[in-house]
Amino acid sequence: MTFSNCEDYEALLGRYGYEQDEEWINYLRVHFNRFVTTRKLIYERWQPRPEQRLLDVGAHALLQTLMYALDGFEAVAADVPLPFTAPHARRLAEAFHIELFTYEDLSHPVELSSLPDSHFDIVLFSEILEHITFNPVEMWRQLYRLLKPGGRIVLTTPNFYSLDGRWFWELRRILKGRGGGLSVDYILQTNTMGPHWKEYCARELYEYFALLSPDFMISRTIQCNCYPPRSKLRELIQEWLKPMSQYLFVEVDLKEKKRGIVVEPHW
Repeated sequence: MTFSNCEDYEALLGRYGYEQDEEWINYLRVHFNRFVTTRKLIYERWQPRPEQRLLDVGAHALLQTLMYALDGFEAVAADVPLPFTAPHARRLAEAFHIELFTYEDLSHPVELSSLPDSHFDIVLFSEILEHITFNPVEMWRQLYRLLKPGGRIVLTTPNFYSLDGRWFWELRRILKGRGGGLSVDYILQTNTMGPHWKEYCARELYEYFALLSPDFMISRTIQCNCYPPRSKLRELIQEWLKPMSQYLFVEVDLKEKKRGIVVEPHW
């Protein structure tokens, strides 16, 4: 099985009923190239072996989790309950031995406490960080606990400095004196997990994980372009100026567990 062709992958998902869910098939078409690029980058420095375990946080409809299950990982897909109630997601999970794990509130994911310490080799945190609206320390405390020493967090997130990023397309609002950040209509008309509440640059992510724990070390950060450009000019600029690429691929290594999560949130 290869993932070079979106139509082939779409056909595989169609066997389990995904072709009847237009929302998820459209999501696959938009994000397929990002899935493939992320997987390719992971395997540049990680050789999958039997019995390795992967936790996909925010797995949605298993569209990305499936790739790693097919590669031989013992894959656990974690998300809020709704995506896993779909019959096609349950059929796919059963067919490819993907364990479904639900949590009600990722800010205090007490359900994750039922999983054993140092259980996973890789934690995949893909396009989730920018949606977080809560203090994430308790979430990272659980994920730290679940990750094996020598394990890796693979994080992808939109690049703040992308030409498609918030700073660029909000510039006119700022200059007109209409503020910055999310617009009022966007806040009121979009479901809670829809907006990109905070988009990061690479330097911020280094600071983010250094503050969380001295045990975390970012070992690689890559700027990538995986979505169709809005114009040919933007495509040329993003290829020439990598810091303005569309999204960030980040590998966070946990060499050993000594200090734990050291941040203590306070008012």
